[in-house]
Amino acid sequence: MEHAMTQQNQNEQNRNQQNQQNNQNRQQNQQNNQNRQQEQQNNQNRQQNQQDRNEQERNRR
Repeated sequence: MEHAMTQQNQNEQNRNQQNQQNNQNRQQNQQNNQNRQQEQQNNQNRQQNQQDRNEQERNRR
């Protein structure tokens, strides 16, 4: 009986650990996605800024 209870506790502990790991992975994935989106936005902004500078330069001439 004691062995069965120990095994059950171990199984539950394993499940809890797995759930924790899954949650951490999900959070990390979300963070990575946000970072990628921010990077894309930054790239677009840089491109737009460069285009604006080019346009200003053309207008000055």
